[in-house]
Amino acid sequence: MICIGEKLEDKEYEKRNASFGVVFNEDGKIVVVDIYRFGLNLPGGKIEPGEDSKGALIRETEEEIGYDLKDVEFFDKVESYYPVMVRGETIYTHAISDFYIARIGNKNNKKIEDNQSLLWKDIEEVVGKMYFEYHNYVLNKVMEKIKAGNISLRGEK
Repeated sequence: MICIGEKLEDKEYEKRNASFGVVFNEDGKIVVVDIYRFGLNLPGGKIEPGEDSKGALIRETEEEIGYDLKDVEFFDKVESYYPVMVRGETIYTHAISDFYIARIGNKNNKKIEDNQSLLWKDIEEVVGKMYFEYHNYVLNKVMEKIKAGNISLRGEK
C-alpha cells in the first residue's frame, strides 16, 4: 500500500478509515463533489462503526450525490497523512482509504448535503485539482488504466 504525505513526528494524528468512489456516468464523466470548505473531492467518506468499506461508499454516495451505485469494484487502498483546518484548528489525520470504481445508478429520493455542489467532469479536467493529494494519486492510476484499455469510460465489458 502506498503512503501519500509525510508523518510529522511531533504531531498527534487522528485515525480515519474511509472509502471513496471514482463514479462514472453514461457519458464517461466522473462525479466530483465541490465542498465549500475543501474544494474538489471524490464522493465518499468515513467508514462508521459496524460498517464495511463498500457499504460506507454506497451510503456516503447516496448522501452526497443523490444517486445509487452499480458495478462497484474495489480499485486500490491508500494510506495518507495530512493536515485539515477545521473551525480554525489544524487537525492532523492518518487515513486508510479504500477506492472503488463504480457506475452511476438510479436517482434516489434523498436530499444531497447542503454544503456542496456536484460536477460531472472528464477525468482529465480534475486530476491534479483535487483537494486531497491521495485523490489525485488515485485519479492518475485510473487514467493509466483507461489509457491501457483496462477500464471503460462507459461501462462496456
